[in-house]
Amino acid sequence: MPVNRPVIIIAAYGTGEPEAQKCLEALDGQLRRHFAGYEVRWAILVDWLIKRFKKEGKINLFARGEPVQGLAELYKELKAAGKTEAVVQGLLVHEGSISDGVYQMPTEGLRVEYGKSLLDAAGRNVDEVLKAVSPYFGKEKEITILIGHGSGDDERANVPFQRMDSYLKEHYADAYMCMIHGSPSPDEILPGIDSARFRRVVFVPLMITAGEHVLHEVVADNPKSWVGRLKLPYKVAPSFSEIPEVVAIYIKSIEDALRRLGAG
Repeated sequence: MPVNRPVIIIAAYGTGEPEAQKCLEALDGQLRRHFAGYEVRWAILVDWLIKRFKKEGKINLFARGEPVQGLAELYKELKAAGKTEAVVQGLLVHEGSISDGVYQMPTEGLRVEYGKSLLDAAGRNVDEVLKAVSPYFGKEKEITILIGHGSGDDERANVPFQRMDSYLKEHYADAYMCMIHGSPSPDEILPGIDSARFRRVVFVPLMITAGEHVLHEVVADNPKSWVGRLKLPYKVAPSFSEIPEVVAIYIKSIEDALRRLGAG
């Protein structure tokens, strides 16, 4: 790779679930094909996951050898290699403390342009995301529950999902927003659903991957999970990393940042 060409850094929360990790590896391949000629690197944004991987002896994220490391470590590596510019695209759904950490991280002297999170409190991409996920909504006698991550203490993370919630209430009789953190919560939504009216529930994860929250809180085989409370068969729709229209939004964000560096 030319030393003076910007490096594309995908800054991701990451996942410890093997099946969800396969989604990230497939996305990595898609991004490297789209941005052929650019070096595409990854950084994990949460220390606990980096420590978990290293404790498990996992030193690479993908089969191609991308190392497990944080953003600060990657900046130092790139600077030592003579790189001068980078685009950092947070593989994040909404703004919050994790995105703040990306923007505030010292760049080791690299000139950095940042891609945008998928959603923000001003409503960015809400309509586009709803359009992208709507083909996966339940059909006749199926109820649809959109799963948002959200936050219990940062309202920026919740506002986009509240906008979606209002849209669902206006346009769909049997589709609901339900949050892992924030409102509307499972306790607000699930007791009001008459499961006898439906043959199945379709969960639509508004997440990069359907990882630990979905597996352990939503569809776990126990009476306290969302499925256990609804007592319905279920299906999990594709996550954002698997939906081409959503991936295209991230790709455009990277392209815009490259243009700001004069490289697009």
